[in-house]
Amino acid sequence: MAQVVLQGHAGVSLSDCPPMNPVSLPRIAADTVGTSSAAMPMLDIVLAEDQSREYLPLPFRGFWNEGYCLLRVRVRQGKFVVFCSQLPAYYGTSVTNALEAVLESLVVHLMHPGPQGQPPALRVVSRFGWLRRLLYSKVQWQAHVLRTAMAQVQRHCLWVEHYFATEGGLRDETYALVSFNDNGTPAWRYVDRDVAAEEVGDVAFLMLEAEKVAAWASNIPR
Repeated sequence: MAQVVLQGHAGVSLSDCPPMNPVSLPRIAADTVGTSSAAMPMLDIVLAEDQSREYLPLPFRGFWNEGYCLLRVRVRQGKFVVFCSQLPAYYGTSVTNALEAVLESLVVHLMHPGPQGQPPALRVVSRFGWLRRLLYSKVQWQAHVLRTAMAQVQRHCLWVEHYFATEGGLRDETYALVSFNDNGTPAWRYVDRDVAAEEVGDVAFLMLEAEKVAAWASNIPR
């Protein structure tokens, strides 16, 4: 199992990671995502462990309340392939409008053990972990860890956004390839399924079981 390794530095503990509850995530200024870590005088490096995960649903912070989507992610040699689908019969903030919140939630989940017991897929490594305890509060540091990890995923991800066709033909099924510039600003390029599958390199990664997806609401903890 391939892993990007940096010798001589310890990863952040789970107590340093942001909580998985989207409502409890530290707020991040939009203009800081995708930028360098110059605001804090510490060099953080993100390590990615190879694995695949599926979240049905993945909770994220919506505009008015908690949102949900289907999300698959495949991590290989520090690269991230993401398939994010808007769920049927879902009426919250769309995965397009909440893209940053979906990314935020995904990164936090990758920093924790996976749904099938996988070890954390992301670790942020600090060369001066002891110093940060003197300079920054826990909330400040969690926001810094999250910002660093999000920027790493943005730089090294292939993101496919998907919408199901709606009943009555009001909207066709759509796929879009989402890319991020150096400032973390996203851009959408709409393609057909064949092009999306070619980019991903595995058509099975985009295949969905209709009955399983339709029952997504039953998977939300009550």
